[in-house]
Amino acid sequence: MKDTCNDEDTCDLKCEHEVVSTFIKEHMANFPSEASVKRYLANKLPQYAGPYHHNELQGIFEAGALSFEEEERQVRMIRQLGLELNDLGGIQAMRVAYYAVNHILCAKEFWGTDVREHEFLILGSWNRFFGTLWDGTGEWKE
Repeated sequence: MKDTCNDEDTCDLKCEHEVVSTFIKEHMANFPSEASVKRYLANKLPQYAGPYHHNELQGIFEAGALSFEEEERQVRMIRQLGLELNDLGGIQAMRVAYYAVNHILCAKEFWGTDVREHEFLILGSWNRFFGTLWDGTGEWKE
């Protein structure tokens, strides 16, 4: 069955969504332990960044792995995770998750593999997508 889009913008969004989803699905099976993520982030994020919440971060990745057709569910999950992070550690916990997702998605040294340039651009922009969904949660303003 051939996939069709109603317009070019929808096709572009779907393509970007699938790049993120596919990348995350390929790497979720090997999602590192909480201790190894903490060690990695300790070297990448400022000391003042605050608390790290592994379950919520893993939940953001699980939401990112959902297909384009499940976007409504994805949006609900990401908003809920933002609320949980805000309850757990406020803006600091949300910032750590935001930066952690970007570091984890785009870091060769984290996965031990290269991220292709076009993937890097799309994966990097995914932070803006979920950051926007957090607007109005606690002190979060994108």
